[in-house]
Amino acid sequence: MSFALLALIACVGISCIPLYLLGRGVYARAREYFVASEHTPPGVVRNSLIAYSLQIATFGQLFSWGAKGEFWPAMIFSAMFGAGLYLIQRLRLPMRAFMSQALERDRSVTVPGFIARQHGNDARVQLIAAMLSVCAFAGLIASAAIGAATLVKPILPGGLNTTFPIACGLLGLMLLYTIPAGNSGAMRSAQAQLGILYFGLIGSTLIVLYMLISSAGQMPPQGTFAVTVLAACCAIVLIYRRSRYIDTSPIGSPVSGETTDIEPLGARLFRRFSRIVNELIAVLAATTLVIALIGLYAQGVPAVITESVSALRAETQTSISGLLALVLLPIFYPIVDTTNWLRITALEIDPHSGRVDTGRTPETFARVLAMYASASALVWLLICMFGTIAVLATNTPGGADVLRSFIVRLASQRNDLADVASWLLLVSVIAMAVLTGSAMFSAILATIRYDIIPAVWSSLAPERAQPSNEALARRRAIIAGSSLCVVMLIALFVLNDDPGLSFASGWFLNLQLACLCVQLAFGPLVLAPLISGNSAAISPAWAIAVIGAGVAAGQGVIIVSLQPEHTAWVWSAIPACLGSGLSLYAVARLWTSKTAPGA
Repeated sequence: MSFALLALIACVGISCIPLYLLGRGVYARAREYFVASEHTPPGVVRNSLIAYSLQIATFGQLFSWGAKGEFWPAMIFSAMFGAGLYLIQRLRLPMRAFMSQALERDRSVTVPGFIARQHGNDARVQLIAAMLSVCAFAGLIASAAIGAATLVKPILPGGLNTTFPIACGLLGLMLLYTIPAGNSGAMRSAQAQLGILYFGLIGSTLIVLYMLISSAGQMPPQGTFAVTVLAACCAIVLIYRRSRYIDTSPIGSPVSGETTDIEPLGARLFRRFSRIVNELIAVLAATTLVIALIGLYAQGVPAVITESVSALRAETQTSISGLLALVLLPIFYPIVDTTNWLRITALEIDPHSGRVDTGRTPETFARVLAMYASASALVWLLICMFGTIAVLATNTPGGADVLRSFIVRLASQRNDLADVASWLLLVSVIAMAVLTGSAMFSAILATIRYDIIPAVWSSLAPERAQPSNEALARRRAIIAGSSLCVVMLIALFVLNDDPGLSFASGWFLNLQLACLCVQLAFGPLVLAPLISGNSAAISPAWAIAVIGAGVAAGQGVIIVSLQPEHTAWVWSAIPACLGSGLSLYAVARLWTSKTAPGA
């Protein structure tokens, strides 16, 4: 255990190197801290996007589907996520035009800023959308921290009251990876943590796969299908990624700093660490592939095909509203998520001039999104198959809390293999929580700086602020974001003794969906201008009403689902949110067209 803790601390320390290298400059403009302080390589943007998709809530849901042998929901969710990113690719040109114009004038590049700019350029719309977005991100961060803490607690010694200290530690790491070097530092450290996550996830999958195959028992059909898909995922990863899981390009100097031809020692150490992790991940993936093929070979090809078909024909327990939510959420949420907008902007924009980088061709953007979609889908399927293999290898009973039950059962086994698997899984869970928190906290800081501070202090608007005032505005944004973290900690402390505070409890899913619905309410106001341009604009009052309708419908369904007899309604919140917002937006467009001059 001591060696595992030392290794974890060493990995955390090494992944902080980009923060030190990028955090030494002077940020003269808002975009240099909140968007990008270096000419961001496409590989860094791609990996940070992939890392953001591997959230702790997604991990738990996919593991649960795999444990129950429900593969279709995971496959539908993965496919629809690709459709959502294809939608972004199709709407890239208007997004790029907005980002270029906004950053050239150092204006907001967030989703609330886009909504306000397209619908009357009204400060009230921008402020309301920004406040809702910040609250939604804060809720997602808090739920991720407490969810990860409840999963990590069975592995760590310390009794029953370690949830709050673990959550505090996760939020502290989130601040550490975000504040010193802004969004560029968060992206650089995120891709390093992604490598650590890959190592822990594939390593723990390899161990439970070995435990399953070495038991010499007859696998049920879902086990055979899981091993088959796992082998396919490992083969695709090895062929497609070619040992490039972490980008090893040089870490650039801050925009306002002086460049140097000599790469710092820390940068060389970080790149060497990245290369080593790349090779270790490739070795683990290859070993997992070999063991999976051995298990499948022992069964024979006809049996593998027959049992895989049988597993796919098994009845799923997911409701119609749940399946509808699995279609709508991954299609529409990526395009209303400010985190994605910030990282796409970092890819598209030259930070020195604030203009679109002419050296980045449309093919570069398309390749980044394609890798984002394919890599996320592969890892999601791997997690789902890991859930199936894990419960079969350890005979974990099913139930709502199957993931935590598996972790408890794995930690209770007194052998070296189980100990190694437990610690690898711990590393993965911690990495997921920190990655989620740091990405969302970057979005919170950018939203506060670009959309909230100008509404309170007009002299600190980014396009007007002098370098000295910009430093003041940045400090106020960081203080406001940190204060929000203090509020999260107080809430977690108050709820620490609540026996219902669990990763699998109803409140966790309700809180996650409530926060997601807040941002999904922006959907009609974002998609319509991207598709139809200025002709899709509505008045600020109508824009506020559309947001309010979406938020109210989503939260209303979630409140109703809190009643025991209506629990199944919870997934209906997503279609209710999108449907109500879209319906009111259609009414607003009809009203606007009828009352327009000359109508």
